[in-house]
Amino acid sequence: MTTGPFTVIVNRRAGTVLAKGRSRIRAEIADAFAANGRSARIVFAAPHAIRDAIREAAEDESALPVVAGGDGTVSAAIDILAGTGRPLGILSLGTLNLFGRDLGIDGTLKQQIDALAAAEPMDVDLGRLNGSYFHSVSGTGFFAIMARERQRARTRFPRAKLLGFAFAAVRSTARLRRFDLTLDIDGEEIKREAMAVLVTNNRFAGGTWRRERLDGGVLQIHLMHPGALGARLRIGWDVIRGRWEQNPAIETFDAEKITISLRKRKRVTVATDGELDRLRGPLRYEITPRALRVLARHGAPD
Repeated sequence: MTTGPFTVIVNRRAGTVLAKGRSRIRAEIADAFAANGRSARIVFAAPHAIRDAIREAAEDESALPVVAGGDGTVSAAIDILAGTGRPLGILSLGTLNLFGRDLGIDGTLKQQIDALAAAEPMDVDLGRLNGSYFHSVSGTGFFAIMARERQRARTRFPRAKLLGFAFAAVRSTARLRRFDLTLDIDGEEIKREAMAVLVTNNRFAGGTWRRERLDGGVLQIHLMHPGALGARLRIGWDVIRGRWEQNPAIETFDAEKITISLRKRKRVTVATDGELDRLRGPLRYEITPRALRVLARHGAPD
């Protein structure tokens, strides 16, 4: 177990903070750390000031930096701390929390802090897309549409996350369009038609959306092949459930480097760890072994 105090950087525009209020979130964080015999300095930062707050916390070697927020906050922290050897703690105030679950930091805010207080440093792989790091998943087609629809669903269903997620999934699947791809997978070129592409940092186990290990040194790429509306709905549902291995319309490859060129398209919308970007192709992915040191609960994937 790590010792010493924590510095917790909280995105003051995170949905949970807006819903509960800063005073309540501050009290919940402070009380949960105190219940574990740990102290925490809590800093609320606006989105435009998050990076500066994270840098300041990382430079203070007397305390362990922790970020509390959604996908964008975690991505900013990873970008700053990757390669430094400084351990990073993560408290998810978002929806899916794929990375936090794999680190054993999951559940309510109190449960996450309980786990974080007992966590140990661990080195994990990061993916890179056109030079930028990502911790879990990156995709286009269905996945980019899904990220956009989830943002809209949060406004439409602010108190019903699962309903909003299902609504976004159905709308995304119905709006899929096919595109032509040229793929370079570890030096082997192939051409495909697809409606979606998903690249994952290490392998996610089918049915659980959990990774067996976080330092396997491999990317996986999943291609969703074209089909009629009914077939698209089945494919989308299987992907959401993490059951792509059981669907013959989904093709999977392992690789260390992947280049994706979309024929007839100069730019493409990509969802990476929940954040949307409009990027100029080609999309170049690579695995960066053990690039980030994080705080993980005992029993998390190696």
